[in-house]
Amino acid sequence: MAEFLDPEVYTEFVVEGRDHLDSIEPKLLDLEKNPEDRSILDDIFRPMHSLKGASGFLGLEKINTLAHKGENILDELRKGKMKVTPEIMDIILETTDTLRLLLDNLEEQGQEGDVDIEPILKRIENVMQGELCAEDKKSSSETQIVSKEGEGYKLTIISPEHLLDFIEEAEEIISQLNDNIVKLEKDPKDEDLINDIFRAFHNLKGNSGIIGYEELNKLAHTAETLLNKARNKEIEISSELIDILLRSVDVISDLIGRIDRDSGWVERVAIDEILTSLAAYSDDKDINREKRISSASQEIEVRKDEDEDLEIYKSTVDQQFDNIVYGLDNLRKDPSKRDLVDGLYRSFLTIQNASAYMEFKEVSDYAKGIVKLIDDARNKNVDFSLMLDLLHQEQGILRDIVEKNIIKYKEKSEHKDREREKYSKTKEQKDKESISTSSIASKNEEDHNKDELENKENKIKKLENNKKESKPIVKKKKEIISTIRVEHTKLDQLMNLIGELIINRNRFAQITKELEETQNVQDIVLKLNESVDAMARISDALQDTIMQVRMVPVRSVFSRFPRLIRDLSRKSKKPVELITEGEDTELDKSVIELIGDPLVHILRNAVDHGLETEEERKAKGKPIPGKVWLRASHRGNSVVIEVEDDGRGIDPEKMRRKALEKGLITYEEAEAMDDQQAIELIFLPGFSTAEKVTDISGRGVGMDVVKNNIRALKGNVSVSSEIDKGTKLVITLPLTLAIIDALMIKVSGDTFALPLDAVSETTKILASSLSEINKRKAITLRGEVLGLVYLADLLNLPKIEENRELLPVVILQVGERKLGLVVDVLLERQEIVIKSLGEYLGDVQAISGATIMGDGNVILILDPNEIYQLATQKGHSFIQ
Repeated sequence: MAEFLDPEVYTEFVVEGRDHLDSIEPKLLDLEKNPEDRSILDDIFRPMHSLKGASGFLGLEKINTLAHKGENILDELRKGKMKVTPEIMDIILETTDTLRLLLDNLEEQGQEGDVDIEPILKRIENVMQGELCAEDKKSSSETQIVSKEGEGYKLTIISPEHLLDFIEEAEEIISQLNDNIVKLEKDPKDEDLINDIFRAFHNLKGNSGIIGYEELNKLAHTAETLLNKARNKEIEISSELIDILLRSVDVISDLIGRIDRDSGWVERVAIDEILTSLAAYSDDKDINREKRISSASQEIEVRKDEDEDLEIYKSTVDQQFDNIVYGLDNLRKDPSKRDLVDGLYRSFLTIQNASAYMEFKEVSDYAKGIVKLIDDARNKNVDFSLMLDLLHQEQGILRDIVEKNIIKYKEKSEHKDREREKYSKTKEQKDKESISTSSIASKNEEDHNKDELENKENKIKKLENNKKESKPIVKKKKEIISTIRVEHTKLDQLMNLIGELIINRNRFAQITKELEETQNVQDIVLKLNESVDAMARISDALQDTIMQVRMVPVRSVFSRFPRLIRDLSRKSKKPVELITEGEDTELDKSVIELIGDPLVHILRNAVDHGLETEEERKAKGKPIPGKVWLRASHRGNSVVIEVEDDGRGIDPEKMRRKALEKGLITYEEAEAMDDQQAIELIFLPGFSTAEKVTDISGRGVGMDVVKNNIRALKGNVSVSSEIDKGTKLVITLPLTLAIIDALMIKVSGDTFALPLDAVSETTKILASSLSEINKRKAITLRGEVLGLVYLADLLNLPKIEENRELLPVVILQVGERKLGLVVDVLLERQEIVIKSLGEYLGDVQAISGATIMGDGNVILILDPNEIYQLATQKGHSFIQ
């Protein structure tokens, strides 16, 4: 692992790595259905390639090796040398699973951990050997680099640090190339991307040239030439070009890996294959071979390169002078610091080399003298405190010489412009006089300009090599939209602040109310009202903004399940099709992170218990494959997630029988149950109708866990089923766990908050209109009979005895079920901040949390699910 990188780099890599895997897995399932679709293979290959490249740059050997092997299989599939089979899909999916495990370790431990990847690597190798056609087995999925045994040479390096700098920058360039080439395939008309890729190869060519790495220099130069044609629109950006460029980057990465970092020794290798591919593509795809860019336009390109050369030179030299001043100032404080002396040496050497490239001989010679002076002093251990004044004076003189040469260079360029313009006019006149003569002259001039352009390009490479000594920033980066990832804890903190703001807003409202009851303070009341309104607007806007930041599409969860369903389908030997709807529905990030496991349980049950085998479906005349629907949608201030299958459904009688056998209910309770209540027995702990335990489900530890997890999210789950038609589970979740709308009610003198999402309506009924069913009170509301309970009874609070003609009633709705709650007083609707009760009070029945009112009082928040459950336990079995 690269020790020089910041830990945040690894955090970023983990996030991007998971994004790559999330994009790969659904595509693999699409590929299995459409094995001939090359575009799907390309979509899978790219993120795997990016993962390989990024992990290689970070020194993550296991991830890099495994991603590389996965890429090899995909490349063979793309070339048609292997066929898409279930076995190959299994091994690629196993590869992505292992990569996820390695990413998890990297996130949690800061390293890849002790995951053994050898078995999966061996399986990949065996599959590839077994699948490759006999005539193709000699071909590799990657470009071959053949070592020439016994041959090698040493790179020209100033110091080990210089070599490490070269390697570090090369690895950065490789990472950028991988990223930009993949982006270019998606947006082939992006000229900025083409230029960035050109510059990257250009820099590699220059940097490798200065240290004498012949193979790398030749490859980078060939790739650069190809990119230059793309810049000039002589060749088109195609999938084939992208493939060749990515293969080139792979070879470059391999060449960098062959450098001995201690000695600078490299073995001589043959890279003819990739060079031939690049050259062949350049010739075959050249759409302008007969219509070369005119000599005038080539001259413009030369001038643009000259201007860029000067800007690069100025940027490089300015940075080196800054480094020199910094070094001299700090050496005055401590002349014994050898690293500062070495820094001075490298800065003056960079100025010398850059000036030599620009043909500023006066500058180069003067800088060369200073370099020799410093080097001699280093070797003879001279006291640098004696040289500081001299070096300060020398750098001042050198700076003046640089400025003078820059001015001369600009004057020379302006003169060339005038000559070009003069030549252009003369040529135009000659064209009118003699077409044939002008053609000959134009051809000669074009050849001359081509030579000049090639010479200039070679010089540019050398300059950008020389700049590496102190790694100055020499490229003016284009403006891009910057984005950041916000830590979840910071978002939580912001939400807490908003909560406090709302509490204070309510406090203002309370003060206003109190002031209204006094006399002669109308002006104060008016101002306070204005302040409350203003703060309300601010807090609402702030809340909406932060809520939007926290909202995440459920797609991030749903995307996991095509893979899950595929695996379940294969294990259970049941053909299954997953249909997802509403993936763009947004939900609070904290809810998104916790809803995944409950959905896994539900989907497992849908496949294992819900859907029939292929033979059963045929016998029933049902279509194959069986279907599972996963839907998400907004409903008021809630998000509803539905999981539905078209399977065998739940048999209520079988549910009663199993519950009796397990001792979960009594015979009397079974007799009193209606079919819906029998179906809901699946939520009891330890309940299962499975005849045998499978790897998928049937242990009786699933649905009660699902219910508890969803209730912990302040949501609820309901189930409905019809024999031989299927089963549907409906999960209702709040948009956020932090702030909700609530109905304030009063019971036995205490105020409670009831989440508004669970309130179907409020009404007042005549006490005389109550009826009794099975000795329990009920009401008829618009033709629907509802059970009625006093909330005070459910909460074990003293009921206020008063002969009231009108009873305030809240119609509570939990899923598809309704219940009438008699309260003492219906208060107002209010937005409240949910506060946890802590561990000590966290398990109080029927209470989900608390909130602080504007007057400072603490109000308990009722749990609608537990209220309904309490009513059922107290014998109100007719509630439905």
